[in-house]
This record gives sequence, structure tokens and C-alpha cells, in this order.
Amino acid sequence: MAHITDPTASGQPSPLPAPKPPTPYPDSPLTPHASGKWQKKIGGRIYYFGNWGRVKGGVLTAEPNDGEWAKALKLYQEQAAALHAGRRPRRLATGGPVAGEPDPLTVVELCNRFLTAKKRKLDAREIGARMFADYKAITD
Repeated sequence: MAHITDPTASGQPSPLPAPKPPTPYPDSPLTPHASGKWQKKIGGRIYYFGNWGRVKGGVLTAEPNDGEWAKALKLYQEQAAALHAGRRPRRLATGGPVAGEPDPLTVVELCNRFLTAKKRKLDAREIGARMFADYKAITD
């Protein structure tokens, strides 16, 4: 059974909804969401791709020219193949992390950070040269 919560239980009034803008063209893949974001439902899950409105003074107001429609569409087009295949997209159109999540770490980057930390310990004589050589051999 689904758990129903009171949206005002946090003590914060929810923003008043603004009228949603129409989609920019008839076959548009994105639709406006009541939260002020452009959305697309893929595989039963909703993904957000930019803003069409912002909360100002507790009221959701539409941005001029439907907000960031062009950016939202570009972001959707870049991530669509991965999302439709059920994969998590690697990066946003801006080159930053995915939708509010930390930047994904590659194995190479992780190994380099690990070796840097161990090199500092070696320089501070907290570990020996043999231990560092083992770490380096494993991560290379």
C-alpha cells in the first residue's frame, strides 16, 4: 500500500502553480511539469531537463520564452539514447554532473586519487616504499 504524506507537513507552503506553457512544437519530446521543469517519461520514470519556470516569492512564475527550452531539448537529445536503453547518462550538456548528482568518477581517476594519497603517505614516511610499489603495481 502506498504511503500518503501531507505535502505541507514540512511547514513550508508549496509554491502556487503557474499555468503550464504549451509545448514549443507539436511533436516535442518534452512536456512541462507542474514543478516548473521540462520533463520526459522514459521507461515509467520521469526525467527532468531544465526549467520553464522559477519560484519567486513563493509563486511559480513562467520564464520568458518558455525558460530554458533549447537547453532542455539539447540535454534530452544528448541523454536520450542512454536513458531509453536503461543506462544512466554520464554527463550533462554543460559537461557537469548528471542532474544534481556528483560527477561520476572513472576507475582511472579513482586510481590516480588513491595513488596521490598514498604518495603523500610515502613522503610523510607513514608507509614504506615496498607498500607504495605494491599499490602502484596494482593500480597501473
